Amino acid sequence: MNTRISCKRELARNYEECFAMPIRVKLHGRIRVAARLDEIEVPKTTSNVGELLDELVRKLGPDFQRYLYIPGTKELSPNLLILINGHSVRLLAGLKTSILENIAVSIESVDLRETIGGG
Repeated sequence: MNTRISCKRELARNYEECFAMPIRVKLHGRIRVAARLDEIEVPKTTSNVGELLDELVRKLGPDFQRYLYIPGTKELSPNLLILINGHSVRLLAGLKTSILENIAVSIESVDLRETIGGG
């Protein structure tokens, strides 16, 4: 293999390991109380919202999961609002929403359900 290409690949790999910023997750409302934290950092090994939530459950314990999902499912609780750069993941790709490097993820638990009106 060409030595120059090999060196470039090694530099790229080292960059990912050394300089990839962790994902900062801001917690609000009941989620903040349950976690006993305002904010938590998750390593940049998660690629989507579902993996991010799995990592939070791993870090904060299995009881934390009840604030995230409808019991017995992996469906987001209707009381949960997850914003990525100010956009609700429900309006994006849900749990499959991609997490890009250096973004802030905000998870807010609200007591009001999302409503849809019509007329």
